[in-house]
Amino acid sequence: MIASILVNWFFGLLIEELRGKRLCTFALILDVTFNLGILFVFKYLTFVGNEINHIFGWNHQIPDLALPIGISFFTFQAMSYVIDVYREKASAQENLFYVGLYISFFLS
Repeated sequence: MIASILVNWFFGLLIEELRGKRLCTFALILDVTFNLGILFVFKYLTFVGNEINHIFGWNHQIPDLALPIGISFFTFQAMSYVIDVYREKASAQENLFYVGLYISFFLS
């Protein structure tokens, strides 16, 4: 979660800095790719790796990663922050603590 907070805080600031430039969209794509990559690694990597082993008859060891509690929630919460900054619905937050609070706030 800490890595997610740091990366999304950085991309929020970067997107605000690049606003109106072509690299702004590229930064958003990188951020979404990072976030979806986190979800893939923790939720689906073991399954996909085992299926590939089965299909090709390989015997590669696939690590069984512990699934962090609430990973889907805080990953989509982090993406919503960066997307809101990109769409100019919110300003980038310079305070890392506030971004971390927003991403980790588990309230239904």
